Amino acid sequence: MDDGVTRVFINTEGDRHRISKELANLIDYISTGEVTDDYTRQLDAEVRALRNDPGRELCYMTYMQTIMENREMAYEEGTAYGRAQTTKDFVLSMLQDNEPLEKIAKYTRLTLEQVRELAASLRPVH
Repeated sequence: MDDGVTRVFINTEGDRHRISKELANLIDYISTGEVTDDYTRQLDAEVRALRNDPGRELCYMTYMQTIMENREMAYEEGTAYGRAQTTKDFVLSMLQDNEPLEKIAKYTRLTLEQVRELAASLRPVH
């Protein structure tokens, strides 16, 4: 991803025959939250401390709110884009069938001027 961040992907359901006991304990902790050794005990204490920190909770909630807003905005933009593309395709289809511009405007709920502009942009230039 070339962003300077190191990411580690762990398959918690994978084969454990070739990994250390410590790594197996970490995987169990990630999967179940079960503390099985000193490292997972220390990790669990850190996780609990972070979860109980009101400042962190506010940061997390703000972060999640931002993610949700961005998703909603992206959905709305994608929906608007999809509708515009569908309308263009419909106008093109009606133009190919030599339908009157007024009829196209009626069925697409576009103004006659919008239909004319769209028709001009869709017709090939000779």
